[in-house]
Amino acid sequence: MDNFQASESILTSAIENTKVGQSVSAAENFLFLELPAQFAGGALLSAGWRATGIV
Repeated sequence: MDNFQASESILTSAIENTKVGQSVSAAENFLFLELPAQFAGGALLSAGWRATGIV
């Protein structure tokens, strides 16, 4: 377990302290958090418009 925690600490440090790590982290956030939220938000907005008869 100590080896896992040490490895996780090194990985976290590398992500936070390198430009490449920050770039990859930003891309992952966009792909896995922001983009799906935009699709879900658009779907909810569209469903709301259909429910009110606007579209």
